[in-house]
Amino acid sequence: MNAADAILYLDDRTTGLLLDRFDPVRTVARALAAPAPGPLCARRAADVTVVATAPTGRVACLISSADLRRLPLGCVVAALARALLRRPVPLVGLLGDAHCEATYLRPLVAALPPGSQLAVCRPGPAPATSVPGGPAVTRRRGGVAVTVTRAAAEALRGADLVIVTAPPPVRLDPRWPAAGAALLDVTGVTPNAGGLAGTAALPWPGVRHRVTRAEVATATTALAGEVYRVAVESGAGTWLPR
Repeated sequence: MNAADAILYLDDRTTGLLLDRFDPVRTVARALAAPAPGPLCARRAADVTVVATAPTGRVACLISSADLRRLPLGCVVAALARALLRRPVPLVGLLGDAHCEATYLRPLVAALPPGSQLAVCRPGPAPATSVPGGPAVTRRRGGVAVTVTRAAAEALRGADLVIVTAPPPVRLDPRWPAAGAALLDVTGVTPNAGGLAGTAALPWPGVRHRVTRAEVATATTALAGEVYRVAVESGAGTWLPR
């Protein structure tokens, strides 16, 4: 039984193993740099990612994976962050919400060079601190120093790149980051963020980029298509009769 007469089903565990066989951020970066219609497309449907031969073509694969559902957005941010950075060892400030670490931390750490610093600001007790509201604590992940704090000014001070994934608790001051820092706004595609009204009017001396739904869709197709191809080549997954 093969793709001609069946649908390939991949569960969460199998998909996780397949994602470890290639670099998701590099895959998305290539797709964003040279978007072109390919033999496959992917879309979200309930709790699965559907891989088809065309937007209205026959389904080739069903992927049930929480990682794959959030990974495209995280990889878009990581790929764009790497393209916007100008220093070899940068400092990045990330403003997020309660779920920002699960979505963005792993791809960003993979995209940043060793020695980089990533400061995360989000509401609520910082998970790296032992006392809610206490001083921020820094931990190292893959050679990147990751600090979690509740103070926006602390997270953005001296940053070469500011990533806004959720409406910040205070109005951003362009003087907090380093001179000429880039601004990456993700709030237009972040679920329940409702957009960030302040960034359009916010004076920002550096480069700014607003993540689009088209970029996330491109990343979804690139990652799901690569997972499908690797699964077929390695014989992973379960074939379901049509």
